[in-house]
Amino acid sequence: MLRIFIVSLVLSLCVCVLCADYAHAQRKGDISVREAEEEKAEYEAMILKDYEYTDADFALMNNFYMRCMRDGTSMYYKCDCLANKYIQKKVVYDDTITDHQIYTETAPDCVDITAVAGLSYTECSKLGESDPRWSEEYCQCYANTFAIEFAKSGGTMSRAQTMNTRTDAMKECGFFRVDLKKDEEERKKLAAQLRAQARARLEQQGFQ
Repeated sequence: MLRIFIVSLVLSLCVCVLCADYAHAQRKGDISVREAEEEKAEYEAMILKDYEYTDADFALMNNFYMRCMRDGTSMYYKCDCLANKYIQKKVVYDDTITDHQIYTETAPDCVDITAVAGLSYTECSKLGESDPRWSEEYCQCYANTFAIEFAKSGGTMSRAQTMNTRTDAMKECGFFRVDLKKDEEERKKLAAQLRAQARARLEQQGFQ
């Protein structure tokens, strides 16, 4: 029994040491990434500090902005913000960085939370034309909740993540909550109205 206890104790200590080493390595990794990002930002700031933008730069930035406004990106992001960051990256890195890489790095800083909320509210209101559950109060809650979560993600949600976030916003704003007592009262009220209408028609036709 003593030997088993000692072996178990040694194994536990080994596990603790491994966990501590892993946590330490993870913290070092986080610090390394943060330091690399800070160094990168300092390098970019140094290059841009005394740079004078050319007519070609402004033309490139304007083309990017117009494309952003046309392709639907403006429904989720601020095109002026994206265009400004785009030309800065091109000045620093020229053709060594792709447009996709620039978008991935800069999009989180350019989310237009107002536009995202407005789009979500419009979509919700259209559904409200045929379904009373999509009321104005509900749509405001849903739109704002989704927009906030979208902004928190930096606008980098996958299609599946977007759907899950929309569902969570619907739940938070009460879409799936059913007031059974209220529904029953509405049903009885409607039934009474139908009976009264039927009785009135019978009376009009001479039936008592």
